[in-house]
Amino acid sequence: MRDQYLRDTQNRAVVVLLEQIRGNKVIADEAQRLIALGYRQTNSVCGQVYYPRQRYPVLCHTFLEPK
Repeated sequence: MRDQYLRDTQNRAVVVLLEQIRGNKVIADEAQRLIALGYRQTNSVCGQVYYPRQRYPVLCHTFLEPK
């Protein structure tokens, strides 16, 4: 799947949804790679997910579309 994802994004053929736990640097680097390939960030939505007996991480979903 990773190979297909890289091929699709290099061809700017798909809308990409990045999901990250807030503060995860790896996702920010991936977003910058997509922007360099001609994508633009269209929206970002963040919120908390509640799990029993666990911390509540803040998850962000970032949408990127081809220009």
